Amino acid sequence: MERKKVTLFGFIFLFNSIVKGIIDYLLIPMFIGEMGYLSSVLVTTIIYILIGILSVKIYDYCKKDYLLIEALKDAEKNNQTSELNFIIKLILKWTRKNKTILGLLLASQNPGLIVIYYREGSFLYNGFVGKNMKIFFFINLLIVNVYWNTAIYTGVSIFNLFR
Repeated sequence: MERKKVTLFGFIFLFNSIVKGIIDYLLIPMFIGEMGYLSSVLVTTIIYILIGILSVKIYDYCKKDYLLIEALKDAEKNNQTSELNFIIKLILKWTRKNKTILGLLLASQNPGLIVIYYREGSFLYNGFVGKNMKIFFFINLLIVNVYWNTAIYTGVSIFNLFR
């Protein structure tokens, strides 16, 4: 059973990385070049909203903790570490001081992950339930997206200076 979880986790991670790579390294530079910075931010924000919502819906529909986020939340809540797998123990040790860093890391990989991690309870699979969760989702998504679009825009601008 563990092997199946690791395989599925790897597949999800790889698929997400490919989609994210296409958006971040192909589409954003193309959008900035063709439509400009603000249009790129707007279009990619819409794309990432759809990806985030779809990710949460699929995750909740499957009701399986393939990403180990529910187990992590449960371990944080109950302060248990003895019977956890290595990945969760490592994350718990790393985030004990600052959960915000983990939240930003999750949001930068897939905006839906921040909803799954920060929503109340564990193993509930209840979508965007919680106080201001939709606003929290959108603000985090926007921060990460503006940051990345600005980084790409700056890189493209510097590149064009030396051409």
